[in-house]
Amino acid sequence: METFLKGTESTVDGDKKEELVRVSVRMSRAMYVKLVNQKSFEAPKCYPIPPKTDSSLYVEALLVLCILFSYFREMMNGPVSRIDEILLLPNSSVEFKGLGLLPSDDDAWLYDEEDKSKLAMFRV
Repeated sequence: METFLKGTESTVDGDKKEELVRVSVRMSRAMYVKLVNQKSFEAPKCYPIPPKTDSSLYVEALLVLCILFSYFREMMNGPVSRIDEILLLPNSSVEFKGLGLLPSDDDAWLYDEEDKSKLAMFRV
């Protein structure tokens, strides 16, 4: 399905005009229905959208803003959700004992490797 925002002007603060550009979005019918049925989304006042009297443009602009905000919300919450996934893994600290893991909070591994390199050079 494609949704278009036609080139039009919309009032933001009464005296400031913003031009909306044409945008094409492809999505499945299920995604489109899910977006249309979202009632909780309300566009921030700083974003120019057509007046509610022009219902087709208003709905299309609202859909595009909803898509954009969902995308940015995913980007911002992605690392947090990944950390949550890692913390939910069924591993314990006992499983990692004796594996010879490098220290995590310092760069001692860097200096240890440098010392090993110097020793190797002097042996030759």
